Amino acid sequence: MTSLYDTTIPVIINALKTEEMILKQAEEWAKKNNVPISDIVNARLYPDMFNLSMQVMVTVLYAGKGIKALTGEDASILKKEVREYSLEESYANITEALENLAKVKPESMNGKENEKVEVNVGPKKAVVTAQNYVHNFLLPTIYFHFVTLYDILRMKGVPVGKKEYLTFFHSDWVFA
Repeated sequence: MTSLYDTTIPVIINALKTEEMILKQAEEWAKKNNVPISDIVNARLYPDMFNLSMQVMVTVLYAGKGIKALTGEDASILKKEVREYSLEESYANITEALENLAKVKPESMNGKENEKVEVNVGPKKAVVTAQNYVHNFLLPTIYFHFVTLYDILRMKGVPVGKKEYLTFFHSDWVFA
């Protein structure tokens, strides 16, 4: 059986590394095509949705919330103000979240799959098992905002595809 740590922390790390990579590709594309980077950072799929900057913020915020819920340890990224950030600040937030995730030890989570965790879901609180939280809220939330970021980049014309999206998720695969 795969451990709680293995199904959580490396997956979030891969998502954040991919975010950073495709944001850098977007930045290069914008420079090459004389598109102001602010047009991309401030873009949203629909008027009532978060812009790209906030999509990054939500993914790093939930990386920190996951650490807190699953280990009881505070993550420095949780001290960040929830707001829109510049591209440079977004890179810094991703880096900080990755540093927080790198400090999580497997033993701080493993064996706690069936322990209850209390989490906020909007204005409500829920008490669920750690495993339920990871599989039915934490990872889906991160994937939702990660994919929305990807979709915003595609909408703006940035040439990223499935290959880029999956790069870090396949980093340890051996292809024949």
